[in-house]
Amino acid sequence: MSPCVVRTLALRRTAAALGLLLLAALAGCGGGAEQAAPARTWSDPGEATLGNWTLYYNALRATELEPSMAEAYGVAVRPRGVVISVSLVRAGDPAAPGGADVTMRARTLLGQDRPVRVKRVERGGAVSWLGELESGGRETLVFSVSARLPDSAAPLEAEFTRELHAAD
Repeated sequence: MSPCVVRTLALRRTAAALGLLLLAALAGCGGGAEQAAPARTWSDPGEATLGNWTLYYNALRATELEPSMAEAYGVAVRPRGVVISVSLVRAGDPAAPGGADVTMRARTLLGQDRPVRVKRVERGGAVSWLGELESGGRETLVFSVSARLPDSAAPLEAEFTRELHAAD
């Protein structure tokens, strides 16, 4: 064999070996022990307790309400509307909080206050409170709820966070 042919065969073997090494290296990509941490989820119990009182709370886009429910409670269903629902129960009696006073606040993560319109709702002997406010397209809000109870000097308070997406 001529020296040119020997060199060509050696270069081909080297190229083939390098190609196999490259394929082996690429096949191992992403298979290491290090994986991205899962996204942090915000969770809260949806309730707070003080003595024998329990405060239940939630916030959601007004567009997520069933139309019959929104109509029954007088909630305006707007694409940027947000509804905060608060119920107080004393030892399993939903009619007990008749004399309670509930206030609600909402603020952005930058601390900008959002005005909340609060109304008291009585249905079937139960008392609850609804707060309504406007929110931007995709926004994370921090909600604060405070209830002055008829038989307690200290208020029952809760703070929770929700990421809200406006309806298209």
